[in-house]
Amino acid sequence: MERSLFALFDVPNAAELAAQFSREVDILYEWEGMASSPLQEAKSALAFLSRHPGTHTAPFVHFFVAHRYVCADEMPYGELKGNQKREVAEGVQSELALARRTSHPLLTFVVADFTQRPRCNDSLDMPR
Repeated sequence: MERSLFALFDVPNAAELAAQFSREVDILYEWEGMASSPLQEAKSALAFLSRHPGTHTAPFVHFFVAHRYVCADEMPYGELKGNQKREVAEGVQSELALARRTSHPLLTFVVADFTQRPRCNDSLDMPR
């Protein structure tokens, strides 16, 4: 994740921003099919944004949060129920709206593609 962020943003402090994200955002080794795992990652990413308002990485972080919300909704265990499912669905839309504010060409493409077809993992769509 740190290398990707470093390569994605052409700013003088890109290495520092990427390292901060990697240190401060929970990236779990295994989700074990639990909705709470991607939700934990999303929550820590939102906390990162609160601690670093105006960061150049914000569009990516908003996309990251939207992706984790979609993943939480797709997890087979600890399913989202009632209000939580609605809050996650609304969160996907609001985070994608914030991510779309970017002028970064790669992020613009990725966010547009994900907006059209939200998914946690493409491997399910691949021919076997």
